[in-house]
Amino acid sequence: MRITLHKHASSAWHRYHHVIYPVSALLGILLFVGPPLVFTFFSAFQVPPESQLFISDSSWGITNFTNLYAEGALHKTLLDTAIFAGASTLLATIISIIFAWLVERTDLRFKSIVVVGIVIPILVPPVITTIGWILLLGERTGMINSLIRTVLPFLQSGPIDIFSMLGMILAQGFSLVPLLFIFFIAALRGFDNVLEEAAQASGANTRRILFSITLPLLRPHLLAGALIALIFSIEAFEVPLFLALGADANILASRVFFALNDAAGNAPEYGTVSALGLHYFGSVLFICSACQEIILVSNDSCEEIFFDSIR
Repeated sequence: MRITLHKHASSAWHRYHHVIYPVSALLGILLFVGPPLVFTFFSAFQVPPESQLFISDSSWGITNFTNLYAEGALHKTLLDTAIFAGASTLLATIISIIFAWLVERTDLRFKSIVVVGIVIPILVPPVITTIGWILLLGERTGMINSLIRTVLPFLQSGPIDIFSMLGMILAQGFSLVPLLFIFFIAALRGFDNVLEEAAQASGANTRRILFSITLPLLRPHLLAGALIALIFSIEAFEVPLFLALGADANILASRVFFALNDAAGNAPEYGTVSALGLHYFGSVLFICSACQEIILVSNDSCEEIFFDSIR
């Protein structure tokens, strides 16, 4: 009897598992993500922006969106956020893949020390890290700038200014390196290096193996890691909060914060924040969809790229 029940349960599982998985995922999304998205959506269309959701003296409209577009600041917010997030992601990806390749594919000495030195900053809170960058690269009081001015006394300030878009990119980019380094290390260890060995046996040099085989094979992992870093950069809060005002940069996260915490003591603009949130949500959906298509194409072309590279 027990064997019969087990067989029936097993056959039922194999029959319906292709339905159970997506239904379970959909229920999880609806449970954990659905309520905040629903409230954000409705709040974006409730006016005035200071009103809370579903209170008696509020109405419905698109005023929150028209105000954002009429002010003209939304374009600067989206542009500054795109520059900040894109450049930070590019910097972190380049640094991470270089160190991951050195650790996994070369005879680099003291690999354990390098790995620990790169990974340990992930344990430091981002607020502390950002304050550390200010202490190091502050335009007038930063330690590194003070040392540079000691060597070059004709400089009155700087020369490096952490309160700039470049400084923000450096601070955010380096903060993403530990996460991407772990991601790329796992990717390099995960795929078989038989193709690299075959290319080496055929006489290909290290540079050609790296750019013709290793990086093309890693392309899906590079895109996935860059996607994670890009989303983290778009929603980053600590770096824009401390550095954006001095850099005259209008970053999405800091704008949301100041809309909820007005310096003049005005009521929080829930409608404005929700409208900004919908823009952020739409941007992330677009980025994820584009990266998914690129990753699918990359998976199909990996073998083709290898055989073309060794002909």
